[in-house]
Amino acid sequence: MSLWNVYVGAFTKEFAEEVQKLNKTANIFWKGTYPRTTATPSEGIERLVFDDATGDIRHLGNAAGDLVSPAYLALHPSKPVLYAAEWSRRGRLTAFAIGRDGALERQSSIETLGEFAVAVSIHPSGKFAYVAHWGDGSVTACSLDDVGNPVNAELLDRSQPRDGRESHLHQVRVSPGGNCLISTDLGLDEITTFEADAAGAVSPESMARIAFPAHSSPRHVEFHPSGKTVYVNGEHDSMVHVLDAEDGLPQRIRASHSSRPPGYDGVNSCSELHLHPDGHTLYVGNRGSDCVAVFAVDGGGDLTIAGYQQALGRSPRAVRLDPTGKYLLVGNRNTNAVVVFQVGEDPLLAPVGEPAEVPSPSSLVFVRAAEGSVA
Repeated sequence: MSLWNVYVGAFTKEFAEEVQKLNKTANIFWKGTYPRTTATPSEGIERLVFDDATGDIRHLGNAAGDLVSPAYLALHPSKPVLYAAEWSRRGRLTAFAIGRDGALERQSSIETLGEFAVAVSIHPSGKFAYVAHWGDGSVTACSLDDVGNPVNAELLDRSQPRDGRESHLHQVRVSPGGNCLISTDLGLDEITTFEADAAGAVSPESMARIAFPAHSSPRHVEFHPSGKTVYVNGEHDSMVHVLDAEDGLPQRIRASHSSRPPGYDGVNSCSELHLHPDGHTLYVGNRGSDCVAVFAVDGGGDLTIAGYQQALGRSPRAVRLDPTGKYLLVGNRNTNAVVVFQVGEDPLLAPVGEPAEVPSPSSLVFVRAAEGSVA
């Protein structure tokens, strides 16, 4: 049995304000329709405590304020440091020291040379953080010092508008082996890959782009442990695209599977996807139908739909397994709650306990709580 601090990336009041400005000026796909949300703005990063013996979860309160929509969080691979990508007009990466008691202490902040930082990923070496930007399609590499502070930002790529469409990145991920970097562009329907060395230095000359079906809007990435398969979900086509890969580096799309539940004909969009640690089950969030699609994964990385679980809330934006793989946590943004589901052997899901009320949950990371640090 272990207790875990669960840090929740969330949207602050500035998000809706910026979207209203964008609706008036930008050529974006949500123009005139977004946000239609009942999400309560957060003050910054929220903190939950989770018990992996019972599945119980509760909200401890705000862990860090004075931030602009720290919607996406990541952890340093070896140090007690938490990173937040801030969805602000001038994108920022902020680092926090995680105390023994679970409290967050701001260490440093750096501008990331792009607009609206939407995601951050840390290289396994702990020497670089990579930041993707929704506003201008840029990817930035931030070098980290010996204590994990970002100290310098370097632009790796900035995608240019094409055929009247603008670049809007949604995620950047480093492969588990650290040899490649992937960014998803839901504006231009493509992913971009880079090769990286053992320390995390990226070669811009290695950049390659893989086109996706028109209007698919590739959003998030997941890696099969074999290194031979990568999964990318499409926000707008509600598909999970299965890509051939070489040591985690995607090469081409080999198959696509719908995550939309049968019989549902309303608007649907994918959110997050997460592969079980055993590599046998993939979970995909669906907003609109407000459910989690559950896929069985065979030995070759191919998918078969196993079933659907209602999210028990609206707009499941965060979909994350706990480190034991026994529970799936779902952050329902528009109903301001995190719901816990137990992972069954079938491998479907069953709700556990009461949801934790938390404003505008967007991403989740787990840090084991020190003994006696949480009552």
